[in-house]
Amino acid sequence: MIVSYAPVIHARTQYVDFRYDLVAAPEGFTPEDTNWARTLILNSTRFMDQCDSSGRRVVFGNGSVCVTGLTIRVKDLYLRCGIEPRYYKVDENEGREAYVFIGMAVRVDPSAQAFDVPERTLLDVYEKYVVPRWHETIGDEHCFRQTSVPYAQIDVPAAGTPLSLDTYTPARGGKVVLSTADNERDQVAAGVLASALQGQKIAFCSDMPNATSVLESQFDLVTTPNAESILREIARRTGDAQDGGSEGSGKTTPGVNPRAQTYEERIRRLSPPGDRTGHGASGVNEPHGLTAGDIGLGVAGIAGVAFTVIGLVSSANPILLATVGALTVVFVGVEAKRILDQINETR
Repeated sequence: MIVSYAPVIHARTQYVDFRYDLVAAPEGFTPEDTNWARTLILNSTRFMDQCDSSGRRVVFGNGSVCVTGLTIRVKDLYLRCGIEPRYYKVDENEGREAYVFIGMAVRVDPSAQAFDVPERTLLDVYEKYVVPRWHETIGDEHCFRQTSVPYAQIDVPAAGTPLSLDTYTPARGGKVVLSTADNERDQVAAGVLASALQGQKIAFCSDMPNATSVLESQFDLVTTPNAESILREIARRTGDAQDGGSEGSGKTTPGVNPRAQTYEERIRRLSPPGDRTGHGASGVNEPHGLTAGDIGLGVAGIAGVAFTVIGLVSSANPILLATVGALTVVFVGVEAKRILDQINETR
């Protein structure tokens, strides 16, 4: 499919670190646009030592333009494209390996489809806009300049089936952390890009490694393979995991409705009108006889975290939400099923 794009690149060259601007940005990008994009890009570059060779997918939109790209170590990008790495060691002694964000900016268009950007295409963009400036030094005139690039057409493949974000993230405020498998991150990125093309203001990064990267970023939606450990750490930091909130203690647990402190009362309260069996409208009786709604159980060592069961199409594919303050962590598939098993063991 043909799209009209301009590059968005954050990188450093051998001797120069671009601290205040981007290496390349679309023609017409204002200083505010540059600051917006650069801030999110820098959020995606934290803890690069904990990033695997596939990098992190990043998508963000501000209602008029959206950007989709990849934050990755330059050496890894070359290797993934089957090319001997070059232009990736920085500083005078060439002792450090550089990382880069390479993205494609497109204008918002509600009729447009989500698309994918092959790694080889991103590498071509890197070599077109970064490599010619590789040997610049601080003394060179305009060494910190941001290259302004007009939009041009490029042929890229359509994205695979986008993940429906509404399925996993019902309308709610705050930040959402989605627990995903490696093969799902491209679907999530495609879903975010589809929303951004519609004009939604949204920011996404995949593969966030720890609680600090999640809490201190400005992304609305992130994915992680470490959702449970991140949830536990965030709960600890925010004080939502406190002793003394167990049932029968006479105390309420943060994040749990104080009017429903027993399992039976919670299920009864959450069942739809006309159904007080505790199974709700989902029809899921075995092995997880849980209905949608807050069940507020501290499980898997996460005391005081309010869980919500949604989308129980089948007991084999549950979706769980865990809320800590303004943060919502979404568990799906095997991980959600494991937590549900633990919940049922506490009944």
